[in-house]
Amino acid sequence: MKLSKLLERLSRFLDAPERERHEQRKELSETLKKLKKKSLQLEQEIAECRDPQQQQDLEEKLAILQNKRRKGVALAKELKQLHGSDPA
Repeated sequence: MKLSKLLERLSRFLDAPERERHEQRKELSETLKKLKKKSLQLEQEIAECRDPQQQQDLEEKLAILQNKRRKGVALAKELKQLHGSDPA
């Protein structure tokens, strides 16, 4: 899944009004796992990249992704505290 789609999905959770929390938490958990995987892929690409401009672009994407993922993790923790059980 493309980075922009993953970030769009995460934004839906961050901006969503009260919904079916169980499904939301489950989907949020899956999205966070995919974002983590994408983060590791970007780190790998940065390590292998030889072009400084491309490396800088990848680092910017990684910083955005990590920031959004942090917000998603915070939301997941908040939802867990509010509703108790695990998302599965």
